[in-house]
Amino acid sequence: MISALLRSLQASLLAQGVEFRKVPAHQASQLPVFQLAVNLLMAQRQPSLSFIQVGANDGVYVDPLRSYVQRFGWRGVLVEPQPDVFARLVENYRDQADRLIFENVAIAPRDRQVVLYRVPGLTAVADQTMQDSLSVTSAHPQVVARQGGVAAHQLEQVLVPAVRLDELIERHALTDLDLLQIDCEGYDGEVLQAIDLSRHRPRLIQFEHGHMARGDLDALERRLAGTTTGCCTEAGSPTAWPCRRKCWRSWPRPCPVAPGLLPRRRSPDCPARPQCAAAGCTRRPGRCG
Repeated sequence: MISALLRSLQASLLAQGVEFRKVPAHQASQLPVFQLAVNLLMAQRQPSLSFIQVGANDGVYVDPLRSYVQRFGWRGVLVEPQPDVFARLVENYRDQADRLIFENVAIAPRDRQVVLYRVPGLTAVADQTMQDSLSVTSAHPQVVARQGGVAAHQLEQVLVPAVRLDELIERHALTDLDLLQIDCEGYDGEVLQAIDLSRHRPRLIQFEHGHMARGDLDALERRLAGTTTGCCTEAGSPTAWPCRRKCWRSWPRPCPVAPGLLPRRRSPDCPARPQCAAAGCTRRPGRCG
C-alpha cells in the first residue's frame, strides 16, 4: 500500500517537473554540466569564445566566466546595471579591457528604464569583499526581499536605463555569438524575451531558473526548444543540458546510450530512445537517462 502511494506521488510530482527519489547518504559531487558544455564548445570552435554576460556583478563574486575570460582570452560584453557594482566590474577586468565591452544598463523586452530593488544601506566599495546582499538585485522585489531577509517596502529602488538584448548585439556587431550567460535573480525570463532567437542564436545559453514559476519556465522551455541553441539552467540544483529535440526535464545521471547527451528526460522523438532496452536501462521507454 505504501509503495503504491509513493509511486503515485512520484508520478504526480514528475508531471510537474519534480523528481522524488531515494538518494545515498553521501552523494558524489554534482556533474559540472556547464563546464562540460563550455569545454565542448571551445573544442568545436576555438578557445577564445565570444559572449554576453547579463548580470555580470563585479566580475569576481561567484562568477562562472571569469576564469575563462582570463585564461582563454574570451571577448565579449559584460552588462551590469548597478552603478557602484559596475565600477568594480570595470576595475576588476582592467587588465582585459582591450577585448571586453562594459555596459552599465539593464536588459528589458520593451521598457527603456527599469526599477531595480536591492537591500538598503549597501554600497560596493573598491578593495572590499563583495557583500552577498549586493549580488541579489532584481526587478522583482519579492525575490530580493526573500533572500535579503527584509520587507519588500524597505528595499532601496534604483532607476537604471534599459535596452533590448537585440539592440546590444547589433550595437557591438556580435552576429556570431557563442555564449549568453544570464543571472538576474528571477528576471532571466524577461531578458530572454528581449532577444529574437530567429535572428540571433547563441550556441549556448545559461540562465538561472530557481526564481521562475513552473508555468513561466515551461513556456520558456517550449520557446527555446524550437531553436538549435543548447541551454544550461542553474538554480543551486542539478543543471540540465537539453538535446536539440525537445528533451528538457533534467535527470541525475547520464544517458547509457549516448554519453554525449547529458541528463534529461527524453521525449518520444529522442534519437536514442529505440536503443534504451538494448542498453539495459531500467527506466521505462521514453523516461531513460
